[in-house]
Amino acid sequence: GVYALARCFSGADVMAYMGGIMAVYGVLYALLQNDTRKLLSYHIISQVGYMVAGIGVGTALGVNGGIAHLVNNILYKSLLFMCMGSVIYVTGKRKLTELGGLARLMPVTCIACLIASLSISGGPGFNGFVSKGMVISSAVEVHKPIVELMLILASVGTFLSFTKLCYFTFFAKNETMRAREAPLNMQLAMILTASACVLIGVYPGVLFRVLPVYPVHYHPYTPSHVVGVVQLFLLAGLVFMVAKAALSPHEGIVLDLDYFYRIACRGILWLCTAPLNSFRIGTQAFFSREVSAVTRLSRNPISIPKITIQYLHFTVLQMLGRATGRSGERARELEEMESRLDEMRNMVYDEDAYRGPIGLGILLAMIFLFVYGLIYFAAP
Repeated sequence: GVYALARCFSGADVMAYMGGIMAVYGVLYALLQNDTRKLLSYHIISQVGYMVAGIGVGTALGVNGGIAHLVNNILYKSLLFMCMGSVIYVTGKRKLTELGGLARLMPVTCIACLIASLSISGGPGFNGFVSKGMVISSAVEVHKPIVELMLILASVGTFLSFTKLCYFTFFAKNETMRAREAPLNMQLAMILTASACVLIGVYPGVLFRVLPVYPVHYHPYTPSHVVGVVQLFLLAGLVFMVAKAALSPHEGIVLDLDYFYRIACRGILWLCTAPLNSFRIGTQAFFSREVSAVTRLSRNPISIPKITIQYLHFTVLQMLGRATGRSGERARELEEMESRLDEMRNMVYDEDAYRGPIGLGILLAMIFLFVYGLIYFAAP
């Protein structure tokens, strides 16, 4: 999607502002999460916001920054998901309120997660520092102070949310936690990805050489850039220390736009469980009764004419009873007839007890053939 935007909508102002909004929006909801996977997923929205903002700026620096951030995001976000995946794999827990004390139990995972957190936050020496700096500098270059402000706020929020993630996963006190380090193959994957994050952060030319708008005239490690980022981190760290109680994870679900489709789905669920289910049960009961009646009649087909006559008689009496008022004698007669109908329906064919005269069958066959002959020969 980011590549398609770069090809088709590079330089569209609305994309720059949309990216800034995405960056802030994702960070705000990430800060509210207790589930580690949800926290990381909201940061996908935020990090893509940086990419969209760079492409919206549209300059060589902006597009290069957006694509560079895409590559870096693949690295540090994959590393973060690997780290949390290792935690879930080992502990079986994914909520920050259930975690803590894992730094001494899972040191490799802890260090890898710290590297990934500093990378996504844009710490000096890590790959996010390079690409975030490019995107923010591109907004400054074209005089978009609102976009710049939103991206800087998102950077502060990112540092806060990953300080929260690392603290409550690895350093918060939890005496009951029992865990071991992740398997060797998982550790190796985390180490290699973390090394790539550091490599690009220390030698950004490795990434610059493969960016689409080449060459890149950007020097990330200027004193003002490094000092500015360190100041932001110190400020965010101070905010975390002062407002740790407010930033502490809480049980419960934080509703987003899913609130609206939850309402819609609740209506669909009611439709399925009430009217549609009642219709299904009624239809099933109706056909079950009919199939049962046909099954019973098939056991004694000779009784079908008798049952038909009795049923018609019963129906007529019912209609007369409704029209004239059901007297006690009429009601008893109807009950007796209904009882006889039930008995006749439940009869099983017995060739000795219920077989009619063979002459009756011959007479019916002759009548049928006579009527059929009249229709056949009378037809033009």
